[in-house]
Amino acid sequence: MARPTVYKDTYPEELVLLMEKGKLDVQIYAKWDVCKDTFYTWLNEKPELKEAHNRGLAKCEAFYITKAQESIEVGDDKGFKYYISLMNNKFGWEKGSKGDATTNNINIGSISVLQHMSRENLLEHIKTSITKNSEIIDVEYIEAKDSTRP
Repeated sequence: MARPTVYKDTYPEELVLLMEKGKLDVQIYAKWDVCKDTFYTWLNEKPELKEAHNRGLAKCEAFYITKAQESIEVGDDKGFKYYISLMNNKFGWEKGSKGDATTNNINIGSISVLQHMSRENLLEHIKTSITKNSEIIDVEYIEAKDSTRP
């Protein structure tokens, strides 16, 4: 006998609030005590839940960007790498923007390979790596924040 549905009309807004706090899908459907298949069936069948999930994804990504930035500010390299790894895997940072082959991405997770460069060489490498299709990085801000780099 199939378990009766437990979907609640409050789920869409609850979903957004949970994702805003950095909760991932697995944490949400575990909290709601439903299986993965049920959760994703609901996303396909309930437009209000799908729309809330899309809004929540932006909020969840923003949550982890903030965490990565906070790690940088306090010099927590391990924390920064953790958040970048999560961003690469959960939000597809490594794969490009929505599969757009013209997008040129710099994998920030591999920037540690460049740690041995001098500050000037690193900034020059970043400047030359950015193309018109990449996001703009404020190099002057990096230079001001990174005055302690050799």
